[in-house]
Amino acid sequence: MAKITQLPQTQQLTGDEHLPIVQAGETKRATLAALRAMIVPFLQNWYKGDRGDTGAAESTYITRATLIAAPISNRTYNFEPEAGVDDGLVAGKFGYRAGDFSGASYAKDFTTGAKVKLTAVALTTGALVRLDASSLTVRPSASGPFLRVPDAYEAGVRMSRFDYATSDKTKAFRDAIEEATERKIGKLIVPVETNTGLSRWDIQDSIATPDRPLPDGLKIVGEGALNPEHPYITTGTGTYIVYHGADAIFDMNFATGGVGSRRGGWEFCNLRLGWTDLAAAGAFRINRQDPNYLPKDTDTYAYVQNVLWTGHGWMGYMGDAVGVVKGAGISGAKMLGGTIGEGWQPSRARYSIDLLGCDDMRIKCMRSGPIRHRRANTFGNNLLVEVPWMGFGDPDYTDPADQVYALYLSGNSSYVNVRHIELSGPTPALKAIVFVDGDGDTLELGALTGVNGSNAVPIARIGPNCRDTVGRGWTAIVPDDRQAVIEDAPVSRSYGDIRNNFRLTLVDANENMRALAIKSATRVALDRIPAIPAFGIARGYSPDVRRIMTGTGRYPAEVIATPRGFDFPYGGNAANAPLKVIEGPVPDGAAFKLIAGQGNLILGAVQAGVHFAPGAQLTVRARIKAADTGSNLSFYYLKNGGFVAAISDCKTAGAYREDKVVVDTTGWAAGDTLSYFIAEGNGNTQDLYAEYHGVTQ
Repeated sequence: MAKITQLPQTQQLTGDEHLPIVQAGETKRATLAALRAMIVPFLQNWYKGDRGDTGAAESTYITRATLIAAPISNRTYNFEPEAGVDDGLVAGKFGYRAGDFSGASYAKDFTTGAKVKLTAVALTTGALVRLDASSLTVRPSASGPFLRVPDAYEAGVRMSRFDYATSDKTKAFRDAIEEATERKIGKLIVPVETNTGLSRWDIQDSIATPDRPLPDGLKIVGEGALNPEHPYITTGTGTYIVYHGADAIFDMNFATGGVGSRRGGWEFCNLRLGWTDLAAAGAFRINRQDPNYLPKDTDTYAYVQNVLWTGHGWMGYMGDAVGVVKGAGISGAKMLGGTIGEGWQPSRARYSIDLLGCDDMRIKCMRSGPIRHRRANTFGNNLLVEVPWMGFGDPDYTDPADQVYALYLSGNSSYVNVRHIELSGPTPALKAIVFVDGDGDTLELGALTGVNGSNAVPIARIGPNCRDTVGRGWTAIVPDDRQAVIEDAPVSRSYGDIRNNFRLTLVDANENMRALAIKSATRVALDRIPAIPAFGIARGYSPDVRRIMTGTGRYPAEVIATPRGFDFPYGGNAANAPLKVIEGPVPDGAAFKLIAGQGNLILGAVQAGVHFAPGAQLTVRARIKAADTGSNLSFYYLKNGGFVAAISDCKTAGAYREDKVVVDTTGWAAGDTLSYFIAEGNGNTQDLYAEYHGVTQ
């Protein structure tokens, strides 16, 4: 069925027609007879569902000359030359867009035919912009098999409309984002293939830059589904963006946003994001262009809020060169409330995720490389990490001189749950699996493997600011002493004050982990240490002996304070249990107080085969304070109740001092017990203070 305007009885008006005067009655019926004969069959076919040949509308042009002479009032411009091209311009659909297209950056578009200048309109006012076939979206419809929806009403702006015949697709992305901004459309759709059939979108420059950031709320979506297990494989499925520049794919900086200003709301879904320059900044760099910037509430940087990574995705280095990778998957500062979703897998980067002064961030990747979260001024709080597996230390891409950790945590109130972390390659310079330097963090870590071949790293390093941090369920797979926990000196030692402790407390750690935790570190507390009977208790003495946690909680994390009347086997004269008192503010905090004249005694013990291996060199440490006159305070160290060594008549001039005794257990057997006690001697007239720092080997 033909279109009405193509029926033989009708023609397009030429402009010189005359309107006849038709009388009523027979004359009118006769005059309309021809129209009736023409229109009735047409309507019959129409109601049967035959929509007929669409034909050419009045906005269809067959020559370039007629196209450029067209008015700007048309919704669209169909350019359909008979040969498919006329005067160098390829057939296609165009739309008029207002704007200034006179700049040099648009010159190439007019050469390629991506844009066309209208005769009646200056380039400073507007031009025709090519809209390819993909600007129509085909959707199911209840009224027929398909419904073709014009691009103005589709769910998102499609990249294909802006994909010109160039190898660098940067401008296509920027034009598409500009279109989405102008039309207030919140989604940019990136197909799997370019218009020329390539399976990846190569870009030479950043899609977003400090002077050209993404509009707030924009969602960038890859059209094809990614392989959920290995989205990084270059031959895999899904939308693939490859960056060949030296900055970041999305490189945004809001340094001049204004105090209290806010940006963000972006979402990135089903994308593979790779970069080819070893020195590039990576996939996302947000507020991190200045390496010395530390976020503050009062600075002019904008808060970047509620950024989401959803669906499946990957980001990382994918160049051919082997060497040190400098960039990060996500590097951000002053970000609030962002979420990296379960389907994402950042890898092959210096840090998969590197956050500085960011609050309330959620990392829920299915796998990840190193994660770093650092505090800055009052920022760096409430990180949530839930990742099944993490690896770090790939020797092909890691700098041997770099201080890399699988987890670097110096923020506050973080919760981390990782089921398996392992050293992926033999890179000896790596410092540890986890660096803990925050306040009030909880780290639930499962299997921890710090050994790879002939190389090994400590399982943990305790930073100077680590305070009130709890580790749950840590499981050291390999009993290798090179994984022993290491520590920095704390910024403060608040002895005995459990409200102000600078330590890591391990809960439900396996035996390998417990041994590694106490081998050399003094800032580790273990919550569940096998009970060892105190001397005399086994013989029925003093059933009310109490176990008291030491102030710092250092191993063995408990002492036995004897009650009055306890007959200690080595000449002891035990009396009242000591009092745990707070001496005052910093630096001394609190310790056990041995009241003058009451014969106080504090006792602790460790057992070979349980707490240490026979033959180990044990160091017993304690911190004491005693006056130089009128004081009598002694340390005793015994094996199975027999004397080993003593430090008698300790004098510290009324200030705290740390003392230690080294005990060689060569020749000891499993079950032998080393006990140690601090006692107030005869004639003492001064209150004494003492606290165990525990036993290390």
